[in-house]
Amino acid sequence: MNQRFYSVIVTGILLLTSVSSGQAETGYVSDRLMVNLRQGKGTAYPVVRTLQSDTPLEILAEEGDFYQVRLEEGLDGYIPRQYVSREIPKAQQIAQLNAEVDRLRQQLNSQPGQQENQRLQQEISHLQQQLAERDQQLAQLRAANPDLDALQQQLRQAQEEATRLRQQDRSLLQTAAVRWFLAGAGVLLLGWFLGRSSRQKRRSSFGHL
Repeated sequence: MNQRFYSVIVTGILLLTSVSSGQAETGYVSDRLMVNLRQGKGTAYPVVRTLQSDTPLEILAEEGDFYQVRLEEGLDGYIPRQYVSREIPKAQQIAQLNAEVDRLRQQLNSQPGQQENQRLQQEISHLQQQLAERDQQLAQLRAANPDLDALQQQLRQAQEEATRLRQQDRSLLQTAAVRWFLAGAGVLLLGWFLGRSSRQKRRSSFGHL
């Protein structure tokens, strides 16, 4: 897109600086502060008008070292050829180029892609503003609480210790449950053994009788 933009500018400059056959009859007062338009060819003739630089002239005829010209308001006269240029004045070229640049900018800005870029730029600016606000808030918080980082570290350590204790409690509960189960099983086994021994003693006593 930028390449197209610059190519149009260069083309415009070439067109402005070139002189076509249809523009040969148009001239301008060259880069001179003032020049006199006279009724005849030479300083002996009365002055019709004092012309400034870049004044447009219609060239009617070429007579020796003079041009017979006509002004836009219709006045005719003679002016030395050395003070007439057929190139478009630089000030007018610059004005035309600026107008072309403005037109191209408007054209580029009106395209959907440019609108999307503008939307993204706005979103980026909004996010950057939010980030700056967050950084400022964090800086203020740290300034008001110099020990904030130490407190956060202590909090993390306390959370890790609590997690470790909870895991240890689970292990202790599981161990206690196993012990209670083994103790209960031992009691049952002892009761069964005592009961069996008692029955055997009774049978032995009946045998002696």
